[in-house]
Amino acid sequence: MTSTGTDQQAPKDQEADVSHPYKSPAEANLRLLLPYVADLELEVDRLRKQGRFVRQEAWAALRRIRQLCSEAAKAGGAAPTAEIDAAAKGLGETLRDLQDVPGYHPSHDQVVVIAVRPLLEQVFRTQQRLEGIEKMLERVNEHVAFMRGVDALQGSSAEAKEAAVAVFYERMTALERQLGRISEGLRLG
Repeated sequence: MTSTGTDQQAPKDQEADVSHPYKSPAEANLRLLLPYVADLELEVDRLRKQGRFVRQEAWAALRRIRQLCSEAAKAGGAAPTAEIDAAAKGLGETLRDLQDVPGYHPSHDQVVVIAVRPLLEQVFRTQQRLEGIEKMLERVNEHVAFMRGVDALQGSSAEAKEAAVAVFYERMTALERQLGRISEGLRLG
């Protein structure tokens, strides 16, 4: 059986498809460019917000300085230099807070996908459990109050009451020991 040139050509094309996942160099370049563009969009957004914040703080500080000077001029007194100085210091601190750390570059930042729901569930799980413990404590107190009044209970024999109190006491004792061990382990680290 003889092979034709087209039979030999097909495997080479398949190998080319496997070694190059992109159909063209333009597509490969586009895939490299998209994350960079997304990073740039995030940085531009951050800078816009920062600029807006700086403008708001600067205008607020300038309004306060002008108000102080105006009030001092109306009163005929000296300019309130301490308050003007405080407003200027506040503006300086704001600008200092917004200054990027030396060596910072936006390319060092990383955008990471975060599953928000599991994170929130994890954060609030402890609070939910603590609230659940409070509710259980209320129910346990109700059971204890009931057991304290078991002598006045009508319709149960003295033996049944005594057996119930003994089992209740044993379970409460075991629970108290287990909870004590948990607390002690937490205290000791």
